[in-house]
Amino acid sequence: MKKNKSNLIRATFPKVRRYTKDGKDYYHILARSKKLGINEHATRASKKEALEYAEEIANRVALGESMTKDEQRLFIHYREQFKKFNTEIERVLAEKLARLQTNEDEGEQKIVLTSVAVSEYENEKVSKKFADYRNATIREIKGTAKAIREQWGNLPLFRIKESAIERFIETRKSKNGGPPTKVTKRNWKVRISAFFNWCISKNYCEANPTARLRYKARPSDPQIIPTEDVKLLLKIAQENPRYKGLINYLAIGFFAGVRPDELRRLQWKDIRIQGEQPTIFVPAAIAKVGASRSVAIYDTLHRFLKKYEKEPIRGKNFNKLFEELRMKAGYSMKGQPGKKWVPDGMRHTFASMHVAKYRNEEELATLMGNSVGVIRDHYKKTLDPLVADEFWKITPLEEKIDDSGKTKTLETATQTEAKPSKSEETNGNRPIQELQG
Repeated sequence: MKKNKSNLIRATFPKVRRYTKDGKDYYHILARSKKLGINEHATRASKKEALEYAEEIANRVALGESMTKDEQRLFIHYREQFKKFNTEIERVLAEKLARLQTNEDEGEQKIVLTSVAVSEYENEKVSKKFADYRNATIREIKGTAKAIREQWGNLPLFRIKESAIERFIETRKSKNGGPPTKVTKRNWKVRISAFFNWCISKNYCEANPTARLRYKARPSDPQIIPTEDVKLLLKIAQENPRYKGLINYLAIGFFAGVRPDELRRLQWKDIRIQGEQPTIFVPAAIAKVGASRSVAIYDTLHRFLKKYEKEPIRGKNFNKLFEELRMKAGYSMKGQPGKKWVPDGMRHTFASMHVAKYRNEEELATLMGNSVGVIRDHYKKTLDPLVADEFWKITPLEEKIDDSGKTKTLETATQTEAKPSKSEETNGNRPIQELQG
């Protein structure tokens, strides 16, 4: 057949051309594409029939291209399984559709493939509906979805049993690459359980196979930053202009216990240092538990925020400069020898010092956005009150608290703190509104 533009009836895929044989017109449909995995051609005697058939092929291709990878994998998987029984997948689907149309399947358990369910779960959780999720939470959800998909993707949900999940959890690695700790096991159980609870809410399964699994991890004593190191970090940051953008981050972390992930997104508009009740407002959008809270600004923190209110909470090149600062204070960074930095060390320090100073678990739980039970479990070991007194008397450079509780200017910032008086031990560092009251 000679090809020329006048013979081309349909220019889009699949193309249709007219040709003449023995004085009669015929129409050739050509659907050939390595990319689409199709190699099909046909001839029709009329132009109408040829165009209709071409449109049918185009619709089939469009439908195939619109399928997700999970749907394609699902189709191929079951097509191959049915072949083993000399059964075509079209026949099985047709029979299933007929049963649905006649309500024969009413009351039966819905069969959902795990890969389909977990993809829907992941897409919903990372959608704009949950835009207030932290990046760490999103990464955790994606990691959980990937693990479930790789482990049980080709199984229907109801086929995933408790024993299989237990074996899976036992093979997980701890943060240091070793065998899973009790905390690692518990965390994986919580993550998988959240997925199955979501499936139950969607009527994809009737029960959560993780419900009876128990992984109790005994809370360990929190690791805190020694008071001398707290002073050193703040001193270096205040003395070197390069680190001025870290001062407020350190002060809020040590003296308000705001989580590192919350601190990274906290803004000055969320902090009120004027008036009778200075507070830090942690919006729900950045809070770990998705609930907003107000954190009282204690006198120690108030001094830093007042003095450095023109500095950012988290300055430019934060990660690089924070790493440098910790190295200067003797902490191990980038493989260099030194002390180990604990990611939540500032928060643990605040909580431990608060318990030692004020012995008020309910107040501390409110400030930290935790339950009283969590506070009691993690901060049972009480520090020496004298250590806490020294911590709460830390001031910005060139300031010092005298025995009457007043602030005075110093010539140097390295003088030794005076021992607190009786009045300071009782009222020396309450929130500003209490001091003023």
